[in-house]
This record gives sequence, C-alpha cells and structure tokens, in this order.
Amino acid sequence: MNVPDDFTAKEMLTGMWWRHLVAGGVAGAVSRTCTAPLDRLKVYLQVHGNKTTGIRKCLLHLLHEGGFLSLWRGNGINVLKIAPESALKFAAYEQAKRVIRGNYTRELSIYERFVAGSLAGGVSQTVIYPLEVSVG
Repeated sequence: MNVPDDFTAKEMLTGMWWRHLVAGGVAGAVSRTCTAPLDRLKVYLQVHGNKTTGIRKCLLHLLHEGGFLSLWRGNGINVLKIAPESALKFAAYEQAKRVIRGNYTRELSIYERFVAGSLAGGVSQTVIYPLEVSVG
C-alpha cells in the first residue's frame, strides 16, 4: 500500500483528506510509542552515562528504578506533540506541492517533491518548536 501522491478532486470535496491527516497522526503516535524505550534509554545515557556505562547496565537500572512501564515515561507528551506535527507536515506538503505545480496538472519531479517535503518539514518544526522546547 502506498500513500497517494495527490488527493483527487473527489477526495478533496468529500473530506476524505481528513482521514489521511488522522492516519498520519495515528501512525506518528504509534511509531513514537514503539520507539519510546529506545528514546528513554538514549536520553538517560546522554544525561547520566559515561564511557564505562553500557546500554545493558542503563536498561537494567531503568527497569529496577521504575519497572517495565518506566521505559515509556514521558511518552504521553511526545504523542501529544507528534500527532499534530505529523498532520501539519502532511498538510504543508500538500500545499507546497500545489504552489510548486501552479496551474499545471503535471507530475512533480523528485527534486520538486524534495523541496516540497523540505518546506513542509520546516513549517511543521517551526510551529511545533514551542512544544519541543517544553518537552525537551
């Protein structure tokens, strides 16, 4: 299954594009939740680790300190941040493609898609930055 390159006129008129935005938000939340233990371990090693501290030792310390669920500590705010970020990035990407394409119905080149994606990432990160600062 592939994500469609563009929304059809029918999808735009019927509001089907909202499903894509919601799906992007849910996918971001699921992926963030799945990788939360690795992120927690990374942050712990950055703050408390030294050259003699290994991944295994830190993982065991986290498990001993707070149990299995402690590996997801702080994940709730990350999920609250990633869902609107994903949706905003997706919407900004669609808008950037429209601006780049103009009034033509042609397919965008890979370079034009790259520019659209870069713009979308920049817009979403700029808007979400206050949450990033308060979470980090």
